[in-house]
Amino acid sequence: MQRALLGGFFRERVAGRAFSAELRIVDRESAQVLGGFDGRLTLGWASRPSSGRWIFLERADWIATDGLGGSSATRNRRLVNNWNASFVPNAANELGLQYAVKLVSYDGEAWSGESFLDLLGVEWRRQLAAKLDVGLHVSVYRAPSAGIVERGTGFDFGINVATNLELAVGYNFTGFADEDFSAAGYTAAGPFVTFRLKIDQASLRDLLRR
Repeated sequence: MQRALLGGFFRERVAGRAFSAELRIVDRESAQVLGGFDGRLTLGWASRPSSGRWIFLERADWIATDGLGGSSATRNRRLVNNWNASFVPNAANELGLQYAVKLVSYDGEAWSGESFLDLLGVEWRRQLAAKLDVGLHVSVYRAPSAGIVERGTGFDFGINVATNLELAVGYNFTGFADEDFSAAGYTAAGPFVTFRLKIDQASLRDLLRR
């Protein structure tokens, strides 16, 4: 048996500023193959003044997963906060900034503990043609408690294939993997192809769903 609760909220009280909330809870009986609890609460805020050159995005996710299988059980809690800013000095250039943090609490049969991780990223994009741009990005990923410091560097070409949607084709010379931080963009080393929202054209509702 499975029980689920889904809900969402979006409010743009002032033009150019919006708030959103989304709740998803799924509870499965232990007899099922994927038994356990899966919950996520997402809060988002965006500021995109029509006359300004800055765009700010703030998103916080509280994620809870409890796994059940045989005689073992796991308990995973994650609090992830992503802050993004975009500065557009002119029609041809865009500077992106990101700082993300994650607090993790895990309790399992083989290992239990808590950890702190963060990510700092900078990206510069240049418009080459009406539907083509190029971007360079650099990031630093840290897990201090484990003594991990990894850097991501790479480039990509963005091709406008539809309204607000770009096809990104690029290559990361160095990179890292993280299930939460990688959701906003491809971070592993090597070539990649992915789709993304074009931030300077997307609506606030679309931006908060990134």
